[in-house]
Amino acid sequence: MKKNKALIEAAVNWFVEKLKQPAREGLPGDRESHQSLMYMFSRIMVQKNDQPSEAKIENFRKLLIKYLEGEAKNGRDRVNLSTDYSPEWPLSDICVKTGITGLEFPQKMNMWINFKDGTVTWRQVHGHEGQIFPVVKVQKQKVLH
Repeated sequence: MKKNKALIEAAVNWFVEKLKQPAREGLPGDRESHQSLMYMFSRIMVQKNDQPSEAKIENFRKLLIKYLEGEAKNGRDRVNLSTDYSPEWPLSDICVKTGITGLEFPQKMNMWINFKDGTVTWRQVHGHEGQIFPVVKVQKQKVLH
């Protein structure tokens, strides 16, 4: 259960950080398509002065933790949290309950919380990806000439 708590905390903290510092980037290489328009219109809705309050963020944190703890307790090996142009279920329900738009999150993103393997990873369209837990230290590689 300790491992699950660490996984849940890492995943939730990632989303909370996005609420505090919204994703303002678009989809790389997608500026010429209709997705650029969708991106532009969705970002217009989230103005700089319209950031979620600390109370809303804390409520979001609690509800997401409760959901993930329930999934772990029910024996799920893996949970997926995702966005398209906006959050998908269950993130969308949690956003509605807390009064958060969810447009602060990166678009076209998947996060996998793998309770069985003990990892939290994410991937965004066009190759952006990362491992959130366990933390992976990137070592500098020597360049061979």
